[in-house]
Amino acid sequence: MTEYLLACLALMIGAVIILLLLHTRPKTASHHALKPHAVVVFTLTADAGFASMFFMQLKAYMWAAAHDYSFYTAHDNWQYTYASGWHDYFASLETLDATNPRHEPKIHFRHGQDELAFVPPYSIQQYRDAVGRLFVVQGFIEAAVEKYMREKLQTEFVSLYVRRGDKDAEREHMTLRDILTYVNLGPPDMPLFLQTDDYTVYEELCQLYPTRQIETLTDPSQRGSRNSDLTHWPPEKRKTEFELFLVSCLIFLRASRGYADATSNVGRLLKLLAFDSISLYPLSYESEQALLDPKTRIEPVFDFEPVP
Repeated sequence: MTEYLLACLALMIGAVIILLLLHTRPKTASHHALKPHAVVVFTLTADAGFASMFFMQLKAYMWAAAHDYSFYTAHDNWQYTYASGWHDYFASLETLDATNPRHEPKIHFRHGQDELAFVPPYSIQQYRDAVGRLFVVQGFIEAAVEKYMREKLQTEFVSLYVRRGDKDAEREHMTLRDILTYVNLGPPDMPLFLQTDDYTVYEELCQLYPTRQIETLTDPSQRGSRNSDLTHWPPEKRKTEFELFLVSCLIFLRASRGYADATSNVGRLLKLLAFDSISLYPLSYESEQALLDPKTRIEPVFDFEPVP
């Protein structure tokens, strides 16, 4: 009888040990795959401009990929929405089916939400690797870019991005003459593509370089922009303006070299999309070296201090 009890006790102890080992084993990527129903949803809102929102969306996308979670984007009064939100302009990501039971439970993120605080900073190289998988425009936008290139910019050119708009509420604008001290626009016979939200910048450039070919998609009536205004626009106007912005970005990236404002989220996005050919202005030496190091771990706003 005693031997029987001892044998039962040994079996029970062995079973407990096995259960403890199974419970405490490291959770690898394959272990996460055992939770197929969890999905990450990033909701686009009108809380920020496109590039600021995109960086937060990209950070959530990278976190989801690191944990083997499916990633979807929804929209809630997103100021660029025409009909379908993200898919009005972009071909990446699948559409979330809110009625699909396999899309539960959901892990929700949005711009400025505290839940994003626990997501660690990623390296610049990780951002570079991920951005091309998310920033994929619809075919009709690519077609518009190709058409413009055939008609306006068939030879090598240089690009310049100057942000005006609502940034004056954050810091004083750099004058165009000050900006030009940081950039190299090349010989006077090289075409220049200007991306800006203020046609005044185009006029100033034409005065400084009266014989140079200078191209822009900015309408003469546009004298800066206010992100908050877009929520009051009709959907058709939103669509037209945002498509023009995306086309302008993609043309900018086609340049042999380009210069973008480091204090602007759009400028930093342009840098990320064409890292080797785009330079940021103005940057301190230390910030520039940090940005060029692919191992540097940063928050998605790329908040480098400009030269005083």
